[in-house]
Amino acid sequence: MDVGDARTIGRRLYQIRKSRGKSLRVIAGLAGMSTTQLWRIEHGERALDSLSEIVALADALQIAPSELMRLPVPAPANGETDSAVNAVFLALMAARRSRPGGRVLPVEALRARVMATVDAHCRCDRSGEVGAALPSLIRDLHTSIAAGRDVAELLELAVLLHSNATVGWLRVVGPGAIELREMAAELAFRAAEQRDTPEARGLAVWGGLYVMVTAGAVDLARAEVDSVSVPTRTPEGMQLEGTLALCRSFLAAVDS
Repeated sequence: MDVGDARTIGRRLYQIRKSRGKSLRVIAGLAGMSTTQLWRIEHGERALDSLSEIVALADALQIAPSELMRLPVPAPANGETDSAVNAVFLALMAARRSRPGGRVLPVEALRARVMATVDAHCRCDRSGEVGAALPSLIRDLHTSIAAGRDVAELLELAVLLHSNATVGWLRVVGPGAIELREMAAELAFRAAEQRDTPEARGLAVWGGLYVMVTAGAVDLARAEVDSVSVPTRTPEGMQLEGTLALCRSFLAAVDS
């Protein structure tokens, strides 16, 4: 579960729980967690990193899981954030039109930058760092892919970057960026199709899942998740297939 989604859902949980007059202890008990866990989720100190927890909390509050997904609380914006969003938008648009305008760099340098950006995104206090890094990284990565060297690894890096950091950071900066999230998810999907491995396709589908659900395209999300199956020969494959299995369970509960 993305950090931005976890914060948004935490705020929604608090608002809905209060509106129903339910205590922290009651909802925590119904959801099968401790009051400390629920308090930390509501206050943004603990990420909701399990779809089963979302379903359990939605059941405890007697709402559909999709209600948590579709009614986010806008994150505060400022001039610096708006400028970063615009720079990411321009980079995504250029990459989609195959004119990224970046530099051709060695795969080792790009791998280090992608991993650092993904790591920064996973840490709650570094969204500014991610927003500053993404525009040039998107341009350089797609320019290097077009150059035709180390394409397989660069495509995998593109799937990882867009499915995780690009889509995820755009969630953090606010729900108004839904169209930009779809642009990033589409670039991940294109890269996965070119790489043509179950792992790449599975990661791209995961990255686009919340975009589809937030937009109300639940049937499309179900079809996408059902279309992929990741081999479990490696720990990474087992983790990704486990995540996709949770996605299937989550989608089965949406609007049920």
